[in-house]
Amino acid sequence: MNQILVTNTDLRKLRQLGKQVNIDNFTARAREIQTNEFTELLGAALIFDFFNFLENGFTLSNDTFVRTSDTQITATGVDLSSWVDNSLKLNNGIYVLVTAAVFSGGNTLITVIGNNLTNETDENGVLLIKYLPDTLTTIAFSTENKYTKLLNGTSYTKDSDTIQYNGLRFFIGWKFLAIFTMDGTIKHSDVGNFSITGQSFRSPSAGEINASKSTYLQNSTREENHIIDYLNEKSTDFILWDSKNNENIQNYNMIVI
Repeated sequence: MNQILVTNTDLRKLRQLGKQVNIDNFTARAREIQTNEFTELLGAALIFDFFNFLENGFTLSNDTFVRTSDTQITATGVDLSSWVDNSLKLNNGIYVLVTAAVFSGGNTLITVIGNNLTNETDENGVLLIKYLPDTLTTIAFSTENKYTKLLNGTSYTKDSDTIQYNGLRFFIGWKFLAIFTMDGTIKHSDVGNFSITGQSFRSPSAGEINASKSTYLQNSTREENHIIDYLNEKSTDFILWDSKNNENIQNYNMIVI
């Protein structure tokens, strides 16, 4: 479970979070959530299979690829039209799903969907969509796609209705913010613990901290329920999943005085 599933960019889609957050601090908190709450949600067997797929479930491609746009790759001199619905692992850590692969007689134009890698907007405030990194170093593929969809999100049908499932990262992100709200200023050193406060800032009150934490935990519970709904509906695909009931959001509806 060494792979961290969220980035600073992912969390900045939820709330403001400084780009300068210490990478060791960020990684340790994300790993804590993945090891504890995330594992408890999915179950030990499913979480092992999930991370085993991310780490070992792909075959490295030796073909030549050119990044065509933020959502498309060109495979030069090869027919990869059979890659539709395949999972791709880019640069050993970015996971996307192939939605189209069109062979033109010489090259294959591959269109992908995945986790948006940017939090930037255009001049009209519209979020820019970028599924591919600026540089492609390695591309690996797999015919398995259930875990890529579980990670990144997908649409599915429930009771004849189409539902958008947002993936796993929002659950981890809201949990991260709840923890960071409570102890983000507490640092540990060789001589003990200390708290950093800037001269131009005031510390939030206990009421403000509790109100924020309550909101973050309620949002994480919403995402948890979305994950449960998706896995329950797709239980035939996820045979290691033990079906669960939804959690009560009001458990974190704190009254702050």
